[in-house]
Amino acid sequence: MHGVVLAAVITLGGTLNPASLPGTPPAPPKELRERRERLVGRLRPSLGGEERGAFLWRSGKEPGQDERFRPDPNFFYLTGHEEPGASMLLSFTRTAYEETLLLPARDPSREKWTGAKLGPGAADPTTGEPDEERHAAMRRTGFGAVAPAERLDAILESRSGLQGTVVLWARHDSGGLDEAPTEAQLFLDLVRSRYPKLRLADPAEELARLRVVKSQAEVSLIEKAIAITCEAQLEAMRALRASKSENELHGIIEGSFLRRGALGSAFLSIVAAGRNATVLHYASNSAPIGQEDVVVIDIGAEFGRYAADVTRSLPASGRFTPRQREVYDLVLRAQSEAASLIRPGATIDAIHKRAREILEKAGYGKYFTHGTSHFLGLEVHDPGKRDWPFEPGAVLTVEPGIYLPEQSLGIRIEDDYLVTESGARKLSAAAPSSIDQIEKVVNSPNLLKK
Repeated sequence: MHGVVLAAVITLGGTLNPASLPGTPPAPPKELRERRERLVGRLRPSLGGEERGAFLWRSGKEPGQDERFRPDPNFFYLTGHEEPGASMLLSFTRTAYEETLLLPARDPSREKWTGAKLGPGAADPTTGEPDEERHAAMRRTGFGAVAPAERLDAILESRSGLQGTVVLWARHDSGGLDEAPTEAQLFLDLVRSRYPKLRLADPAEELARLRVVKSQAEVSLIEKAIAITCEAQLEAMRALRASKSENELHGIIEGSFLRRGALGSAFLSIVAAGRNATVLHYASNSAPIGQEDVVVIDIGAEFGRYAADVTRSLPASGRFTPRQREVYDLVLRAQSEAASLIRPGATIDAIHKRAREILEKAGYGKYFTHGTSHFLGLEVHDPGKRDWPFEPGAVLTVEPGIYLPEQSLGIRIEDDYLVTESGARKLSAAAPSSIDQIEKVVNSPNLLKK
């Protein structure tokens, strides 16, 4: 177990300057700690008798040399920490609570290649007081205790770890029989073999219940991601008539994201012209654009690890044909009426039902082949169930579509909405969606904003 669970012991490489760390936490440390405490509050009712609870989660393993690390979204949500090799352990009874963040020791030689990392620091051997580096980690994440990653085994062996009668909440990955086990599965199997008295539980639903309601800090990051995405949509509209291929527009979109401070795309961008627009997750983005094509642009910037998801369908010629206009108007009406239902207590199921009713009544039911909405946040398809009643702070998409392969015509319109106390607020209104507005922008001068 030691070879898998523990990080290598590496000599500490000097005092960390927190200002040199990449990125900024997604929320104030106080809010991050409150998220962890709310999670524990949701898990406590499952404890029986004298049971203790433990929540053990990891950020993810070190990526390959040419890969961009993406922290586990639940780990990031609870800690604000976005570096590999970290773990957190939340230990609790019905009345007591302890939390520890475990960080890999810093490696000065590696940091010459990767940049500064947040290390665990150390405690004064005489007073036990944390040094400046450990204080920096505590201030940044709100954790009351920070330890080196190589101490995970010792902590698990301790009284506040996994000894005794403990319910362990940890990541559960379920794969097919023909799939290689994931790192999380292997880790959980090793922990279970070492502590056979553990009662394992899956925290996925409780985590989703927390994440589905966004704080103001989260909403601000999502709004920024959406604003960047809307600007990219506008740039694509202005460049459309002069663009000869899907990949030309794709390049404009990706450049727009990066120029405005996004981490990049939250998912594979879709720039689909003509018949390609009838393929729901088309991602080749390499075909020529025909003069009579409608081009579906389904994109989302990632900002502060939060995603946007906005789709527009545009006429390559600058003007919708009568047939394209007919289908577009119908999709826009379905979206508008479905979105009008968004309010506290409504559900994704109800929104989808309304959009489908409109399209089926018009004879296009079989050409609407996907769901209407999904939650949005740290993941473009954030966790949450279709029958969960909305609460203020939830963010979701509304995206009906009609796909007619025999006519080489696909239309999808997608916007992002925030549930408020009294209804909903459309977050992506900066990207025009009416026919008149779109045609006006597509035919405007192609002047890219700096």
